[in-house]
Parts: sequence; structure tokens; C-alpha cells
Amino acid sequence: MSVKTKWNIDFLDGLKRVKTNRVVVLYSSGIDSTATAILLKEQGYDVFPLFIHYGQSNSEVESKLADRGATHLGLNNVQKVDISNLVALCSSKLTGGEAMSAKEAWLPARNTLFLIFAGIYAQTIDADAISIGYGTYDNFVFGDNMLVHHQLAEVLLTLSLAREIEVVLPIKSMDKAEVIDIVRGHNMLDMTVSCWNAKWQDGEIIVCNQCANCVERNTNLAMEG
Repeated sequence: MSVKTKWNIDFLDGLKRVKTNRVVVLYSSGIDSTATAILLKEQGYDVFPLFIHYGQSNSEVESKLADRGATHLGLNNVQKVDISNLVALCSSKLTGGEAMSAKEAWLPARNTLFLIFAGIYAQTIDADAISIGYGTYDNFVFGDNMLVHHQLAEVLLTLSLAREIEVVLPIKSMDKAEVIDIVRGHNMLDMTVSCWNAKWQDGEIIVCNQCANCVERNTNLAMEG
């Protein structure tokens, strides 16, 4: 007699599930996540944005722009999760300080954690896939923002959720200029933020223009101009 565990039964049932064409996108209102959301919508997905407040210094700016961007694109309402007490476990200057370099901004396993939260949300709303704003230009900056990491996350979540779930990466083959063109083409550059230290002040976004992300953004926009 064969023994069937709950996982066996759930996985067999999962193979029979009817696809919903729903996707959960990790949406921070950065250029990459915005371009990802745009492309997912254009590809016909029913897009569910997920914003994670993990104690980041620019959280107020990111959160406000995420709402604006989702409304502009006609996406589902932004689901927001607060795990800001994560700062108790790490010393990254991305959380509550002023990060200038990638080394200072490194938050261990941040994207790994985010993909897991996206998977949980996807299971709740019966989504087929999750997505993150990954471009190959991000390879080797952080270990949890590499192609192989996201591919392994797909395997891990499929095992954890006992059903197939895809990690969709619509901008993975693009360069930064192409990604910027997508965002600009939808009149959304002013609905994005890159600065790690951005603040909301008197209805305006104040950026530091000094952190690595600001320098990268300004350089790429100047090249585009």
C-alpha cells in the first residue's frame, strides 16, 4: 500500500489547477520594478503589486509612489506588508541610516525573504507566478539578486507550496537604457525613486544625489538625454 503525505496529495492536486494568469510583483517603485510591472501588464497578466516595508529609510517615498504607479497602470491595489522590525536582526544602513555604497546598503537575504513573501501572497490569491525587477546588470552586486538565485527560488517555492509556481523576470535580458525607455514611454519616471535615502518633504521628494543608486540613475538618465 502506498503512503500519501499531505505534500503528495497537495502536489497532485496542484498539477490539476487551472491557471489564473495572476502574478504577484514585488513593487518598490524603483525603475526596475516599475518596468517589470508595465511589461507584465502588457503581457496580459492580472498584476498584484506587493510592497514590503522592511524599515528602509526611503519607505514613505517608495510607498506613496507605489500607490501612484499602480493606479496609473490600472493594477490591483498595492498589498503592503510591514516587517520593519527586521532592523533588529541586521545592521544595514539601508534601514534607518544613510547608505552611500552597495556595501553599506547590503541587507542579508533581503530578496530571498521578499520572494518568499511574494510566494505566500501568490498562494493566497491563487496566482500562477511571482516577479521581481531583475536585470542582468545587477548580477554579482548582491548574491540574492542574481539569475541563479531567482531560479532556485522558483524551485524552493514549488517545493514549499506543493505546486508549480514560476518566477517571471521580464527585464532580465534588457540593459538599463531599455528599462528606462519603458518607464519613460509610460510617463512614469516621476513615479519612480532610486535614492536609498529619499525623503518626503512638503509634498516633494528629496534625494541625496550621492548614494550609489542616485549616481547610477543620474548617469543613465544623462546618457539617455
